[in-house]
This record gives sequence, structure tokens and C-alpha cells, in this order.
Amino acid sequence: MIEVRRRAAEFKVDPKKVGVLGFSAGGQVTLVAATNDRKFSGEASAESHKPDFLLLLYAYQIYDPKTKGLRADIRLDAGLPPTFIAQMGDDRGSLPQGSTLLYLDLINRGIPAEIHIYEKGGHGFGMRSRPGATGPTDWQQRAIDWLRLRGYVNES
Repeated sequence: MIEVRRRAAEFKVDPKKVGVLGFSAGGQVTLVAATNDRKFSGEASAESHKPDFLLLLYAYQIYDPKTKGLRADIRLDAGLPPTFIAQMGDDRGSLPQGSTLLYLDLINRGIPAEIHIYEKGGHGFGMRSRPGATGPTDWQQRAIDWLRLRGYVNES
């Protein structure tokens, strides 16, 4: 995040509209990083390491079945940006309970969020169609609609 913000002019992006899309383990890492203090060393920076928005697709094992809550290293008190979540109801690798609890917590904290839980499709549905599953062919448009609604899509 910091490097993208530093080089925003070079990349031709708005430094106040830098987000992260995380699939599976990438979604887990994205969520943990976004809810914790910076963990890596380096020079102090005025730029935030936290994203301006998140898109989380079947974030891997964010649900702790022992506590029936989110993983302990997800610290929602640290704040989160607007968040889009997509998940399959029959995903056994990334249980939908985690995405659902995250969504409810965001809403309860007044953080803009949207969730789509599709009935069938399993884990890893993000980039290819699957017979009998609507999510793989739908989530991209729902995400674009959400990004447009939040002002993150350039209409030109």
C-alpha cells in the first residue's frame, strides 16, 4: 500500500483509492494485515499501510470453529475500510460462517459492506465457471457495481 501511494502519480492512480483484492489465503492475509499494525521494518511513512477498500473472496479460515468467532489475529477494533465479500455456501476450506461473521461485525460498526453468499461452487471459484454455480460468473459484476457505488471506478 505504501509503495503504491508513494508512486501514485507514476501509476496514474488516486492515492486515496488504493484497495486490495484477496482470494483464499490472500484474503486471509489481506484481512489480518488490514486489521493490525504494520509488522515490517522500514522507514517511517506518512502513507498508510491500510487499504482504502477490500474485496475478499472466500478468505481462507478466518472462522475459528473452536471459538465460533473470527480468528484472534483479526482485530476489527483497529478499523476496516469498506469491504466487499463473496463466498460459496458449500465451501469447506473457507467456511461461510467466517465471511458472515465478518460482514455482521462490519455492519454493526457502521462500516460499509456488501456480502454475496452463493449456494454452490466450493472453494476457489473466483476465476472459472462451475456447472450449477452462479457465483463464478456473477461476483465480478457485483464487485464492479459495488466499486462504482463507492466511487472507486473511473467512469471515463
